[in-house]
Formats: sequence, C-alpha cells, structure tokens
Amino acid sequence: MEQRAEGKRPFYWVGGWASDLQCWDGLLREVLPDFDLRFLDVQNFLDSTDRLEHLLAVAPAGTCLAGWSLGSLVVERLLREERVPLEMPVASICPFLDFCAPEGPWRPVVLRRMVQRIFGDASGVLSDFASTLGLEGRIREGWLRQALEMPEEALAEGLLALGKTQFTPPWHPHPQRLFLVSPDDPVSPPCQTPPELTRLLPVGSGHVPFLNRPEAFREALSEWVGGT
Repeated sequence: MEQRAEGKRPFYWVGGWASDLQCWDGLLREVLPDFDLRFLDVQNFLDSTDRLEHLLAVAPAGTCLAGWSLGSLVVERLLREERVPLEMPVASICPFLDFCAPEGPWRPVVLRRMVQRIFGDASGVLSDFASTLGLEGRIREGWLRQALEMPEEALAEGLLALGKTQFTPPWHPHPQRLFLVSPDDPVSPPCQTPPELTRLLPVGSGHVPFLNRPEAFREALSEWVGGT
C-alpha cells in the first residue's frame, strides 16, 4: 500500500486529452497544498481501467479521485462498473457524458478532421487546442511541450475515445460525488449535473479552472473534502 504524505490527503487525478497534468506539477501543488497529488495520464486507461481500479483498491484511507475533461469520462465508466470504493470521494471537473452532444461545439465531423490532421500536423492541432483552452505564456508552453511528446497514434486514440465514449443520464449515484462546473467552459459541452452535488465556479474559470480561478477551485475542493 502506498504511504500517505505527512498531513496531506492522497488525491488521484486523471487528466484530459493530450494533458498529463504533470506538466503543471508545481502550479497545481501550489493550488492544492493540502493534498498529496498523484497525476495520472488518461492515455493509460483508454483501453482498460484495470490498472486504475487496482490503484484505487490499494490506495491509502482517505484517498480522493478526480477526473478532468476526458478523465471525467474514464472516472464515470469506473463508477458505472462499480470499481470505485463507496467510501472514496470522487470529483468530476469540467464533466460531460457525451463530448459530441448536439448542443455542444464538437460534432463528430470536427473530431474526424482533427484525427486526420494529427498525422502530419500534430503541432498545429495542439496549438489550436491550446488556444481553445485559453492557455498563455509559460503555462501554454509547458502544455504544448508535453503534448508534442505524445505519439500521433496516441493523440488520435484520445480523440477517438472522446467521440465514442458516451453515457446516458443520470450520472452514477456514487455516495460521495462532487461536480465542478465552469459557466464559460469553451470545451465541455453543456451537461446537466445534480444541483445539490454541483459547485458552479466563477466566470473566467474556463476549461482549466484550477489555473484560471485557483482560489475558488481550492475552496470548493476543501469544503467538499471537509464535508465527507
């Protein structure tokens, strides 16, 4: 069993497409200083969540689980397959059940064109997506650097997963859930979440609320953990 860092609550965090959160390690540890962050690359769990299930099964008492963007879909799948301990708090950050929902900005044809373009112009696709995320300066450079290290095949696989992984409402009724939703998220399609379990973040949070509105993000997580 993994050892818990002194005075900190373990926090397993599954990232989004082309986004190993390790690229923002220092920033995120400043945002959530009371958590022992363990960043998980969603790419490792697209084909099978067995390894993730094992990590959760042997996790220290008090461990929290979060999924951001594509990671929220992976976490939802784990929950629906009843692979998450009932006592484990679970947060869905910028969540959605169907990335290509008709009311959203990502129709299937858009993803297909991105997949085709990845092979030969991965840099262009990733740069455009970084702009959609609203990333700037060193934050943008760090994200692009790690994303460009991913094989084109892996990037395409992630896009295909976004298109084919779809769930119908309602969300899984895990007893300790939190939904963190941004009012101006340019990536996640609109998706209704249980009002009593949802924390609506302030305007300006976008798709990376942990970077854009770190104080509100930290407060929401701290209140949630304090109440579980």
